Amino acid sequence: MATFAHSPPIPMTAPSWKPWPFAPLHLTREGRVRMVRQVTQALLAGKKPPAEAGLFVGGALLKWLQAGGNLERDYLCISAPRGSHKTPQVLIADEGDLSEHGASSTLPRPEEGDS
Repeated sequence: MATFAHSPPIPMTAPSWKPWPFAPLHLTREGRVRMVRQVTQALLAGKKPPAEAGLFVGGALLKWLQAGGNLERDYLCISAPRGSHKTPQVLIADEGDLSEHGASSTLPRPEEGDS
Protein backbone atom coordinates (compact mmCIF):
# COMPACT_ATOMS: atom_id res chain seq x y z
CA MET A 1 0.00 0.00 0.00
CA ALA A 2 1.12 3.55 -0.71
CA THR A 3 1.45 5.84 2.30
CA PHE A 4 2.29 9.47 2.82
CA ALA A 5 3.51 11.22 5.95
CA HIS A 6 0.77 11.65 8.56
CA SER A 7 -1.89 9.80 6.62
CA PRO A 8 -3.43 6.35 6.82
CA PRO A 9 -2.50 3.81 4.13
CA ILE A 10 -4.19 4.42 0.78
CA PRO A 11 -6.21 1.42 -0.45
CA MET A 12 -5.07 0.00 -3.79
CA THR A 13 -6.84 -2.00 -6.47
CA ALA A 14 -6.96 -2.47 -10.23
CA PRO A 15 -8.87 0.37 -11.92
CA SER A 16 -12.43 -0.15 -13.09
CA TRP A 17 -12.48 3.24 -14.86
CA LYS A 18 -10.82 4.46 -18.03
CA PRO A 19 -7.45 5.93 -16.94
CA TRP A 20 -5.71 8.99 -18.34
CA PRO A 21 -1.93 9.68 -18.17
CA PHE A 22 -1.68 11.05 -14.62
CA ALA A 23 -4.26 8.72 -13.07
CA PRO A 24 -2.89 6.61 -10.20
CA LEU A 25 -3.86 3.21 -11.58
CA HIS A 26 -3.03 1.37 -8.37
CA LEU A 27 -5.54 3.25 -6.17
CA THR A 28 -9.15 2.62 -5.27
CA ARG A 29 -11.71 5.41 -5.51
CA GLU A 30 -11.23 5.98 -1.77
CA GLY A 31 -7.48 6.27 -2.36
CA ARG A 32 -8.03 8.88 -5.08
CA VAL A 33 -10.33 10.85 -2.76
CA ARG A 34 -7.62 10.72 -0.11
CA MET A 35 -5.07 12.04 -2.66
CA VAL A 36 -7.33 15.00 -3.46
CA ARG A 37 -7.57 15.64 0.28
CA GLN A 38 -3.77 15.45 0.67
CA VAL A 39 -3.20 18.00 -2.09
CA THR A 40 -5.86 20.30 -0.67
CA GLN A 41 -4.41 20.11 2.83
CA ALA A 42 -0.86 20.73 1.62
CA LEU A 43 -1.83 23.73 -0.52
CA LEU A 44 -3.96 25.29 2.23
CA ALA A 45 -1.03 24.87 4.63
CA GLY A 46 1.34 26.53 2.12
CA LYS A 47 3.25 23.29 1.59
CA LYS A 48 4.14 21.17 -1.41
CA PRO A 49 1.82 18.17 -1.87
CA PRO A 50 3.21 14.64 -2.23
CA ALA A 51 4.53 14.22 -5.79
CA GLU A 52 2.15 11.50 -6.97
CA ALA A 53 -0.88 13.25 -5.50
CA GLY A 54 0.20 16.61 -6.94
CA LEU A 55 0.66 15.16 -10.43
CA PHE A 56 -2.71 13.45 -10.26
CA VAL A 57 -4.71 16.47 -9.08
CA GLY A 58 -2.71 19.02 -11.08
CA GLY A 59 -3.00 16.93 -14.24
CA ALA A 60 -6.74 16.50 -13.70
CA LEU A 61 -7.24 20.23 -13.23
CA LEU A 62 -5.19 21.07 -16.33
CA LYS A 63 -7.05 18.56 -18.53
CA TRP A 64 -10.38 19.85 -17.19
CA LEU A 65 -9.38 23.46 -17.94
CA GLN A 66 -8.33 22.46 -21.47
CA ALA A 67 -11.18 20.12 -22.41
CA GLY A 68 -14.02 20.83 -19.98
CA GLY A 69 -16.30 18.12 -18.71
CA ASN A 70 -17.03 16.88 -15.22
CA LEU A 71 -13.91 17.24 -13.05
CA GLU A 72 -15.11 14.83 -10.36
CA ARG A 73 -16.28 12.11 -12.77
CA ASP A 74 -14.07 12.45 -15.84
CA TYR A 75 -10.67 13.43 -14.45
CA LEU A 76 -10.45 12.76 -10.72
CA CYS A 77 -12.60 9.62 -11.07
CA ILE A 78 -13.99 10.03 -7.56
CA SER A 79 -17.75 10.24 -8.22
CA ALA A 80 -19.92 7.90 -6.20
CA PRO A 81 -21.15 4.92 -8.22
CA ARG A 82 -24.78 5.12 -9.32
CA GLY A 83 -27.05 4.42 -6.37
CA SER A 84 -24.29 4.88 -3.79
CA HIS A 85 -24.46 7.47 -1.04
CA LYS A 86 -20.68 7.29 -0.47
CA THR A 87 -19.83 10.63 -2.09
CA PRO A 88 -16.30 11.99 -1.73
CA GLN A 89 -17.65 14.28 0.99
CA VAL A 90 -19.01 11.30 2.93
CA LEU A 91 -15.73 9.42 2.57
CA ILE A 92 -13.78 12.39 3.93
CA ALA A 93 -16.31 12.99 6.71
CA ASP A 94 -15.79 9.36 7.76
CA GLU A 95 -12.09 10.17 8.27
CA GLY A 96 -12.73 13.37 10.27
CA ASP A 97 -12.77 17.10 9.66
CA LEU A 98 -10.00 18.69 7.58
CA SER A 99 -9.09 21.00 10.48
CA GLU A 100 -8.17 17.94 12.58
CA HIS A 101 -5.35 17.20 10.14
CA GLY A 102 -3.58 20.53 10.02
CA ALA A 103 -5.58 22.39 7.37
CA SER A 104 -8.13 25.09 7.90
CA SER A 105 -11.70 24.05 7.21
CA THR A 106 -12.42 27.53 5.87
CA LEU A 107 -11.04 28.75 2.58
CA PRO A 108 -9.23 32.09 2.28
CA ARG A 109 -11.05 34.93 0.57
CA PRO A 110 -10.18 35.43 -3.10
CA GLU A 111 -7.85 38.27 -3.95
CA GLU A 112 -9.42 41.48 -5.23
CA GLY A 113 -10.04 41.18 -8.96
CA ASP A 114 -10.41 37.38 -8.90
CA SER A 115 -13.75 36.15 -10.14
